[in-house]
Amino acid sequence: MTVAQARKATDAALPFFCDFYFVRRHGDCSAEAKSTSRVNSARVITDDPKWKQHLTELVALAEDPSNASLRRLGKGKGPSAARSLGLSRKGDPALLAGKDLVTFKTAEEYLGISERQRQSLMEKGSLVVKGKGLNRRITTESLLEYLPTENPK
Repeated sequence: MTVAQARKATDAALPFFCDFYFVRRHGDCSAEAKSTSRVNSARVITDDPKWKQHLTELVALAEDPSNASLRRLGKGKGPSAARSLGLSRKGDPALLAGKDLVTFKTAEEYLGISERQRQSLMEKGSLVVKGKGLNRRITTESLLEYLPTENPK
């Protein structure tokens, strides 16, 4: 991926984002008003030096062999990829809200750990698993015991 390719992809998506936020803020308006807003917003965003730097960093991430999995639709491999992008959700109670059981991936994201670390915690009995086969899930109770939320309610 090159900066030009990244820019082309973001330029294609930008009108949808601009229209979404315009309608959200101003309600449904004429196509001309949306178009004017879209052009002005896109110009402000794409002319910003921080935006250009962001595109360069995206390309560097995609080209880095250690981040090969990031090339697949921007998906990383586990929490380490999310952390490298500044997206860690470690300890985020929203991941567990209203659930008794969560998937292994959600548990890894909540704890901010890798797949191997999660497996180790399961073997030690720190994380309680319910279900069989592909339906195995980790109890939110065991996750909260291992990593309590900062401000429980």
